Amino acid sequence: MGEPSLNDIDDYRNKESSTKRKTVWIVVGLCLLIGAIIAISRGYFTEVSDEIKVTDPSTVPSKY
Repeated sequence: MGEPSLNDIDDYRNKESSTKRKTVWIVVGLCLLIGAIIAISRGYFTEVSDEIKVTDPSTVPSKY
């Protein structure tokens, strides 16, 4: 009882089931969709409307 050869594996040489193929495409599509949503939301929500512009970094007020 050793390791199976490549020909014994169900997925070798394009013999995978259509269900497994659909599952892989769904997972890839969902990952791309989630990545796109994150990228768009980072661009949309990172803009600050009440930002204080500082031209000289040495004049930044501190708390202390």
